[in-house]
Amino acid sequence: MRFSNDRGYAMAALLVALSVMGILMSMALPVWQTAAKREREAELVFRGEQYAQAIELFSRRNGGFPPNLAVLEEGRYIRRLYKDPMTPDGAFQPVYLGQPLPGQIGEQPQTGRGGAPGLPLPGAPGQAGRGGLPAGAGPIIGVVSASTEESLRLYNGRGRYSEWAFVALAATAQAGAPVGAQNPGVP
Repeated sequence: MRFSNDRGYAMAALLVALSVMGILMSMALPVWQTAAKREREAELVFRGEQYAQAIELFSRRNGGFPPNLAVLEEGRYIRRLYKDPMTPDGAFQPVYLGQPLPGQIGEQPQTGRGGAPGLPLPGAPGQAGRGGLPAGAGPIIGVVSASTEESLRLYNGRGRYSEWAFVALAATAQAGAPVGAQNPGVP
């Protein structure tokens, strides 16, 4: 009769072990999701800057900006057309010359990639863009994510992926601010 009582303890121990494992998994899941999102953000920055560098290289060699992103791959300015890791379809939105960037109208200008004032950002696909230009009009000077989700970190002071514009540095110089010394011969 002693053996029949031991079976109940084994079942109770198994249930307790499963409960503890379930609690630990529920605690680990948010940490894993945050780590995965941080990894996708880092990949977004890498891919966006690859586009910005390719557009800058294209503009230096050809004296203008590319009419579309496919030209960058065909001319071997970029290894391949990268996908946006923050959207399900993976399509980056092109940034066109002459349209304001999101979140930059009436703000202090920022410097660096994605921070040049007066540079373009298209509207939603198939809609008219800002600044009176239709989306898709003009040369491409950069890319931006189509995701409007909030980011975990800031990029150029912006907290949404759709505000992380990756723009060629040549476009920031062409957009208005003079570059270099203002007086010839004076550094």
